[in-house]
Amino acid sequence: MIDQIDKNSNKIKLNKKTNSFFERTFNKLEAAWRGIAGSTYDANIASSRPNLPNDDLELLRIQMLNCLETRGGEVKARGRAAALGHVYLALSPSGRKRFLDLLANEFGIDETSVNSAMKNLQNAISKEERYLARFDLKKSLIAPRIKLLTQFNALPDGVKFLVDMRAELISLK
Repeated sequence: MIDQIDKNSNKIKLNKKTNSFFERTFNKLEAAWRGIAGSTYDANIASSRPNLPNDDLELLRIQMLNCLETRGGEVKARGRAAALGHVYLALSPSGRKRFLDLLANEFGIDETSVNSAMKNLQNAISKEERYLARFDLKKSLIAPRIKLLTQFNALPDGVKFLVDMRAELISLK
């Protein structure tokens, strides 16, 4: 029934014996599935406004937060990270700087959580309480941006993407 998938449009091409209603329905379903894993701020929007104006900055923040959510499993998380990577690549140098500023300034460690974890460690009495408190402290010291960068690393050519991002970051200093 299915002959091939068009790599440019990601649409399924069916043989001529298949009802065109089926083809239209299947392609609509496929688009809906992509929409579930996708985001409202994508590379098309980013490329049309590559300097990342303030209006788009909030949409980007939401997309980054969505990448940090674990709902939908690893496949959806990779899809969200890939979409975020495409957004970054679609931005101009000034837009990329704003992207990196957002990542650095708003996705760092939560100091309230760190302080709470330190207090819990200081107040821990038993060996088990200290172990759990150290674990919580260690977890609180991992910035959310590290999780985003780890998601990029897991993508095909993710290491190259991160190396290129690092080179751009160094050039900003």
